[in-house]
Amino acid sequence: MIEKLTQEQEALLPVYADKYIVLGKSTKPLPEDKAELIAKINKTYECGGLTPPKTVLFFNNPTEMLLFAKKHGDPTPTSNLCYGSLEANWIGFYEFFRQELKLTGLEAIEGLSSLTGEVSVFKPYGTVCLVSQNPTSIHTNAKGLHNLNAPALEYANGADGSEFRLYYINGIEVPDWVVLTPAADLDAKKILKITNVDVRREALRKMGPENLIKQLKGKTLDKVAITKDNMADFGYTNLRKDGMAYKLVELDIGDDFKVKYLQMSNPSLEHEHLEGVPNDCRTVKDALAFRNQQALAALGIEQWQAPKELT
Repeated sequence: MIEKLTQEQEALLPVYADKYIVLGKSTKPLPEDKAELIAKINKTYECGGLTPPKTVLFFNNPTEMLLFAKKHGDPTPTSNLCYGSLEANWIGFYEFFRQELKLTGLEAIEGLSSLTGEVSVFKPYGTVCLVSQNPTSIHTNAKGLHNLNAPALEYANGADGSEFRLYYINGIEVPDWVVLTPAADLDAKKILKITNVDVRREALRKMGPENLIKQLKGKTLDKVAITKDNMADFGYTNLRKDGMAYKLVELDIGDDFKVKYLQMSNPSLEHEHLEGVPNDCRTVKDALAFRNQQALAALGIEQWQAPKELT
C-alpha cells in the first residue's frame, strides 16, 4: 500500500497538471491523414474490452455529431458520450497514478489518454464510432471559461450548418447577448430581470457601475474614503490598499421602485463593483456593517439593525 508520495513524485504533480491543462485547451484540428488517429480510437475500444469499430466518422462539432446520431436512429444521442480533450483533468489525474506509481487496474485509461488533445468528444457504438474534432478557440481565465466579447468556446460550423458556441464570463455560463453586446449598450433593466444571481452578477460586472448608474439615474447618498487613519471607524483592522473609496447609491429600476447599492473597489478583481444592500441603509457605514461580519465585531455590534426613523 502506498501511503505517501516521494519528493520526486510530488515534484511531478505540477508537471502533470500543466501538461493536461494544455491538452484540455487543445484546438488541434483533425489531421488530413487520419490513420494514426483511427489507430488510437481502436486502442481505446480495446482498452475497454471492446472490438474496434469498422467505421469511424468525423465531425466539425458536437452538435453536428449528435444530430447525425439522432437522425440515424439513436433516441438518446447525448448518453454514453466519451471525452478526449474536454475531460483532460480527470484523465491526467489517473495517468499520474498509472505512469508514476504503476498502479494496476488503470489500464483502461491508456486509450482515452492517447485521445486527449486529439479530439473533443466521441460517441462509441458497436461497429461505428462518431468523433468530433477539438474547438477552434478556447478562452479562459483563473476562474474557468471566460470571454467578455466573443464565445469562450467555439467549434467550426458543421457541414450541415450546425453551430456550437458557449458564452462564459469568469466561469459562469451567460446568455449570448450578454457577451455580444458592448458594455455601454447593455440594458440594465433587462439584466436585473435575470433570475440566476451568478449570471446577473457577471452581466452587471461587464456593464460596469458607471453605465449602470447612468442608465438607472443613480443618486449618490453618501460617500467615504477609508484610509488607515479612519479605518477603525468602519470596522476595518487592515486595508488591502492604501485607501478604499465607497459610495452608497440609489438606483431607479422602474415602476417607482428604487434600490440601494454599495459601490466599492474590489481588490481581488481590481475594478469597481456594486453590491446590493437593504433600502434601510442611509450611510456607507450602515452598508458596510450589513455586509461585513468582521466589521460588526470590530464595531461592537452583535447584529446589524436599520437606523430608526427620526420624527
